[in-house]
Amino acid sequence: MEAWNKQCPDLARAIRAGDRIVKINDAEDSDSMRDQCVNKYLLRITLVRGGQLASQQAGSLRAEADEFVPRVTTASSC
Repeated sequence: MEAWNKQCPDLARAIRAGDRIVKINDAEDSDSMRDQCVNKYLLRITLVRGGQLASQQAGSLRAEADEFVPRVTTASSC
């Protein structure tokens, strides 16, 4: 997460304390998400921004934040 925030310091896309990861690639449970982190080079992380999770617990869980997919570039910025 630190690497993402350094690569794209845009505050709207930065990952902050209180954000909750709800999905990594197609994995939605903690063990599967960990396996994705260990075994995959590219991670598509879906998160819920800060206080949004509490309002969604009454219904189905949906992430409203952008997907964070880092790009490997040499000299360009996000």
